[in-house]
Amino acid sequence: MSHSSSAACNNNNDIDSLFDILWQDYVNLNPNVETIHNYFLRSKENETTSTATTTTTRRRVVNDHIALRTFNLPGLGMDRLARDFVQLGYQPKGEYYFAEKKLKARHYEGPTTVVQTQDGESSSSSWPPPRVFISELLVDELPLWVQDVIRECTAGVAELYANKDQPLLCVAGRPWPAKYETYQALYEQSEYAAWVYAFGFRPNHFTVSINALQQQQQQQQQQPQESSSSTNRHNHYESLQAVNAMLKAKGVVLNQAGGEIKGSPSVLLEQSSTMAEMVPVEFEDGTYSIPACYYEFALRYPLPNTSTNNGDQVVLFQGFVEGSADKIFESTHQS
Repeated sequence: MSHSSSAACNNNNDIDSLFDILWQDYVNLNPNVETIHNYFLRSKENETTSTATTTTTRRRVVNDHIALRTFNLPGLGMDRLARDFVQLGYQPKGEYYFAEKKLKARHYEGPTTVVQTQDGESSSSSWPPPRVFISELLVDELPLWVQDVIRECTAGVAELYANKDQPLLCVAGRPWPAKYETYQALYEQSEYAAWVYAFGFRPNHFTVSINALQQQQQQQQQQPQESSSSTNRHNHYESLQAVNAMLKAKGVVLNQAGGEIKGSPSVLLEQSSTMAEMVPVEFEDGTYSIPACYYEFALRYPLPNTSTNNGDQVVLFQGFVEGSADKIFESTHQS
């Protein structure tokens, strides 16, 4: 299967439609993520002690955020990639810097009128549309030969996507030819540069909101039919540790860089992720399997002084933690 061609789509002012396009591109490139997604979409969690029967619960999988990668070149940097979202109401928020990886990043937050799920449903609720985390490689800090490769392969791309009537850059795919030999050489200098060279502009990962799963679990447990004392509930979403245990039991390989869980309640965000799926990519010098995209899982904690106990609304931390994100980037490293 080839993943080198540019994905064409029509730009429209609809957040749901845009994220449907992004999700489909992500799933097409990484077929295994849909299997993982389905673990959350439908879970068998209730066993009655008398009959050992199970109850299958259908859930909504809320997307916490996506991530996109690019180069900080004119017409291709963070600002240009963000334009596809800003024109839909997204606004820039946190700024981040990763000196060792030679990266800058910014996250964007959208209007809070809709929530995007990956089960074919959208709903007005307390969950905002997915955050968008965009990073860019500081090309001028790389060796000259790497700079030359990047500038040569991206020549003319900015002009192609300069007009608003052009297809969306965020799902452009790889609009240049690539060689596996060059990919390998880039990888030795910057895994990030090699990834963008091989895959172009597309979602690097989607993220399951564990908070949304916890909320649904609590709502279901409050229903009368769920209150039977003869039922033992297996809550796979009570913590990120529990989520990871469920995934590992199903054979999912998780990113261990910096620890299986990045972050902590003290920094108001915990994250874990799979290791990127190996997928065949067509290069000019052959077809080779390389790490593509991964699936992330995020649990956010309330900001200080927000609590339901005193009647105030619980407000979750909305940003990202540089130290954690630095290790999440390594989910696309070769194992």
